[in-house]
Amino acid sequence: MPSDIDRLLPLMEAYWAFEQTPGFESGRIRRQLEEFLCTPRFGRAWVAEDGQRAIGYVIAAYVYSFEYGGSMAELDELFVEEGFRGRGLGKALIATAWEALERHGCVAVQLQVADWNEAGQRFYDREGFAPKSGYRLWVAPFGAIGSRGA
Repeated sequence: MPSDIDRLLPLMEAYWAFEQTPGFESGRIRRQLEEFLCTPRFGRAWVAEDGQRAIGYVIAAYVYSFEYGGSMAELDELFVEEGFRGRGLGKALIATAWEALERHGCVAVQLQVADWNEAGQRFYDREGFAPKSGYRLWVAPFGAIGSRGA
């Protein structure tokens, strides 16, 4: 929901810091988050709370895969505040997302986890995810690279 933006932004900033992802800019992320939350065809987001306070979240973006035979989702971000880890919140967020994504018609869920994040890899392994053998993620953002093929 768009009303969750102010609650999600600090968690997203903490996630980006944890993942050592450069470029977090609050204004830009706010605009993107608003667009994402207001456009159901992009995906869904879920928030874990402790009372009224947001303490974790997961964002799933829809993609279409010919390999897997239809709509699927990428868990783009999953984060639980450090003080709340180990209590089953990440597992609950994945279970909630999984159920909703399956109802939406998704045939698979994928995610990325940093090579250095061994705890994250063990967590995702326990949740039924596995690395896709023989593949490595490659990215070419528009506008961020020089002339192609030169």
